[in-house]
Amino acid sequence: MAPEDLTTRKKILDAAVRLIFSVTSEELTTRRIAEEAGVNIAAINYHFRSKDELIDQAVEVATAEAFEKGMAYLFAPGREPKARLLDFITGYAYGLMKFPGLTRTAFLTLMRNEKGSTFYGRYMKEMLDKVGQVVAEAGGAAGRNEGDVALMVLSCAILPFLVANTVKDAGGIDYADDAARARYIETMLNRLVR
Repeated sequence: MAPEDLTTRKKILDAAVRLIFSVTSEELTTRRIAEEAGVNIAAINYHFRSKDELIDQAVEVATAEAFEKGMAYLFAPGREPKARLLDFITGYAYGLMKFPGLTRTAFLTLMRNEKGSTFYGRYMKEMLDKVGQVVAEAGGAAGRNEGDVALMVLSCAILPFLVANTVKDAGGIDYADDAARARYIETMLNRLVR
């Protein structure tokens, strides 16, 4: 590929990543990506076989960036394991709320692939493993497997995002409120991890 082709491809991919972090999946159109990248739609069609391929690659880039940031919290030196878990889950939940477009697109990408072999599926599996390691480091959870606790912890962070209105109406937790979300996460961790 010619250098100018690589530059155009990168511009398109970077534009898609920026939009994934800022818009809903419905707003993430080929036309919107082309406008953001400063290219025409034909350039997108030339560099990517389909919108789905472009979005899959953009989700991969965005997820890798978010994953690296999350691992820095989870394995921060000099901090107790439970405090690291709290920082990680709080940051993860904040990211879910701050970047709903990325989150929805990532989950939709994962759901489209039943085998979980998407990048996001592999990321989720690795994240569960890493959270399980820190749960074990913290002393585990009474009578439960660390992997099961890791799944419960992540599920408790993800579910309120996915059904925020129901959680607010039925459970009285406003997941969009930073302080309420932080209290919920701390309570959940205290119940699941020693």
